[in-house]
Amino acid sequence: MAKSTIMEDLFTLGAKLPWKLSLILAFGSAIALHQLSLIDPPVVTGPQDLSKVVFIQVVRFIGLVGQYLVPGALLFGALASFMQRRRGKDLLAQTRTQPKGLGTLSWQQFEQLVGAIFREQGYQVEERGTQGADGGVDLVLRKGGEKYLVQCKHWRSIKVGVPVVRELYGAIAAEGAVGGFVATTGQFTADAKRFVEGRNIRLIDGQQLSKQMNKRSIGNARIQPKMTPIRPAIPDCPLCYKPMVNRVAKKGVQSGKQFWGCTNFPTCRGTRPL
Repeated sequence: MAKSTIMEDLFTLGAKLPWKLSLILAFGSAIALHQLSLIDPPVVTGPQDLSKVVFIQVVRFIGLVGQYLVPGALLFGALASFMQRRRGKDLLAQTRTQPKGLGTLSWQQFEQLVGAIFREQGYQVEERGTQGADGGVDLVLRKGGEKYLVQCKHWRSIKVGVPVVRELYGAIAAEGAVGGFVATTGQFTADAKRFVEGRNIRLIDGQQLSKQMNKRSIGNARIQPKMTPIRPAIPDCPLCYKPMVNRVAKKGVQSGKQFWGCTNFPTCRGTRPL
């Protein structure tokens, strides 16, 4: 996979942040870099000053070029962030007037819609699903210093089963989130509903989504903050989902350290940090 450039990273940063914050960063970086471009070169009194001159010239060049490129990338990212949120708001308004239109949305529109609903509840929303492989996470929610993960499934003819919920559960543990949501336009299997019992995951099917969306009550029904972080005493294996046991590394750089190992070892070599 090709590495991203600095400009691409800046654009991505601007798109992920709230667009107002991206604007502030763009103008702040423009002012700071412009000041760098105005630095006066030192007076050369001998060969020992040449390195200082070269350093100052490099800094001035970075400021001269960067004062346009860095703010530009952040501004385009801010614009993308603003348009993304605008599309979500428009979809939310449209779907509230036509609740039966949930099934007509594309999967991208469904993710934007779910993101807009959570933004109404005061969450900061990062959209991952449109960036390629998402690892079982479409949205990342942040509020009050806590992090939640969301998986969106635009399935109408197939019920969402345990594998999808397990994938999100594993992502929650791996990323240190306190809980998560699985939202779908369809329904969930009985096994999926049983799996989330006692776990900090909320399932939202199409019928619940329509009702709660119109009542603007998804926040009241959400996973409550100040929960115990989702760190089970005996976690499931991230590969085969069987129970794990406490093991001690006997060799390598981790020798002597404890970790979670799969009970199905050596057939399965899934591990988790302890």
